[in-house]
Amino acid sequence: MHILPWFMRIYYGSIQMKCQLLGGSRENVIPAVLSKNFKESLIRTSPSTIEWQFVLLHESMCEFEFEFDKAHMRIWDYPPDANHGMYAAGALLVIDDKEGRLHNHRPILGDYVNSAYEQLTNPTLPYPLSYSVFSNPILVSLPVPDFSMPFNVICFVLTVVSFCISPVLRYTTSMIMITDGVTLEKNRGRNLVRVLLLGLCGLAIYAQVNEMSTSDIRRKIEELFRKLNDMGSM
Repeated sequence: MHILPWFMRIYYGSIQMKCQLLGGSRENVIPAVLSKNFKESLIRTSPSTIEWQFVLLHESMCEFEFEFDKAHMRIWDYPPDANHGMYAAGALLVIDDKEGRLHNHRPILGDYVNSAYEQLTNPTLPYPLSYSVFSNPILVSLPVPDFSMPFNVICFVLTVVSFCISPVLRYTTSMIMITDGVTLEKNRGRNLVRVLLLGLCGLAIYAQVNEMSTSDIRRKIEELFRKLNDMGSM
């Protein structure tokens, strides 16, 4: 039995099991499957479950394979340190030992029911009817979004706001003083630079809102200059 998280979309038709004999022949065989049970997962609700009952061959190595796709995950579905990947629980193999073969041919004494001393002193103690074996967890690498994007957006928005708000704040809070003509010429140059910066910020915001590329912006500027030339010629 294997319980898999919802972000692993299992292809049921790709589930297969292969076994290889460990003797001299190394022959590939297909074990006898007694029953199959598959429960599909629900997005962000419940995991999927694969449960097979089969006859494990003697002195063989078996592989359980399936294909899966990665579901679309939102940014809040990722755990911390998402670049490392996400773990899926290991599979559970339950070995039925009603005849006591594993119990009689075990390499060591003692189990989760009786201790080794109790089994040595009283060999008629009951033995467990099944044994559970867990596999290692699976590390799944998922497509990780750019988590620095919100910070870039915040920096961009604050930069635009500072360019737009700071001149307005300065003009509304500063005092008007009468100066000579030289100072006025300097202020005109500064004001021209500020107007150009505000125009560039407005152009950047307009391009961002309308999702315009660099070629589209250049085409718009060419059309604007063409209209200005037509107006001047008239």
